[in-house]
Formats: sequence, C-alpha cells, structure tokens
Amino acid sequence: MPGTAEEWRGILLVYSIMTVLSAALFAIWASGEVQHWNSPGQKRPEIVDVDTQMDSKPLMICSTEPTPSTA
Repeated sequence: MPGTAEEWRGILLVYSIMTVLSAALFAIWASGEVQHWNSPGQKRPEIVDVDTQMDSKPLMICSTEPTPSTA
C-alpha cells in the first residue's frame, strides 16, 4: 500500500538529515559582514535609454508562404 508510515519515515529521515546538515554548514561559514556590492556609498552604473526605432518594413521571421519575386 503506497504512502505507509514506513515509507514516510524514510522520507522524513532523509529530509531531517539534509535540514540539519545545511543548517550546520550555514552556521559554520555564515558571516554578518556587509558585502562590497551592497555598499550604499558606491556609485551605481548609469542607465541610459536607447532609441530603438524599427524600420518601416516589417521583419518576417518565419513564413510558410513563398516570398514574392522582386523582378
């Protein structure tokens, strides 16, 4: 019978081990220092608007119809 207590016990055991292990790794290597990329005094890059006008002719990406000849 699927979903028995024995099956769930194994799943929860694996989940518990992974949770405790990840918490231990975080506790060992975590630091509360402000990272260099989070300094409020640092100058941020300037965002520049780019004028992207399209040509008057539409761009055809994919077509199943044959293209007309330009004789």
